[in-house]
Amino acid sequence: MDPRKESILRAIVLDYITNGEPIGSRTIARKYSLGISPATIRNEMADLEELGYISQPHTSSGRIPLDKGYRYYVDCLMELEQPQFNVNEMKNEIRQRGDILDNVVDNVSKFINEVTKYPTMMLTSDGKSKDTLEHVQLLPMGQNKVLMILVTASGRVEHQMVDLKETIDGRELERISKILTQNLKNISSPTDMRARIEQLQQNTREHIESINTFITNLSQNMNKPDEARAVLKGATNILE
Repeated sequence: MDPRKESILRAIVLDYITNGEPIGSRTIARKYSLGISPATIRNEMADLEELGYISQPHTSSGRIPLDKGYRYYVDCLMELEQPQFNVNEMKNEIRQRGDILDNVVDNVSKFINEVTKYPTMMLTSDGKSKDTLEHVQLLPMGQNKVLMILVTASGRVEHQMVDLKETIDGRELERISKILTQNLKNISSPTDMRARIEQLQQNTREHIESINTFITNLSQNMNKPDEARAVLKGATNILE
């Protein structure tokens, strides 16, 4: 793939992971400063679509990445640098920055982000009541593999790789993501959650086994005994 197509594919993947919405040529030109016109970007997007890296959900919408696009991004476009830091320096820094649990977590997250330049998330148990689901996002990660990302009302983020017995394309996974979010969002009572899940299973007509798999994994993640406080440092480094 030539560098121009790679730049456009990188922009599409990053934007879709961040916003979950199709992206058009004008938006790419405005947000990512690739130095080419929207018309040129449209032509390159058409080529990428023909090659099977992206698709257009609707005639008037932008593009979203497909399995092949995600795979190419992971294999060829992600630039990971080896972190260079001294372990003893990290230990000393942690000792100097405080010994209260919350402060330690904040300081460790900040310090790791500083020395690695990678986004850093740490979770601590806070013993609070169970969280509620805010959003579900399902992303294709290859044949019969789906990355399930859960965001809770408190801001906790959980992700899990799910193995399926069938292959579901990105467009259909987006539809299932919306169904799960709409039906299971903001339910705090276990009884209500079980009733809503049963209703969802009864009304499901397609991909029944896969949706049941998603629900099982979702329930396991949401029913963990302790809540977690998420500390995220360096989130903007994701786009660098």
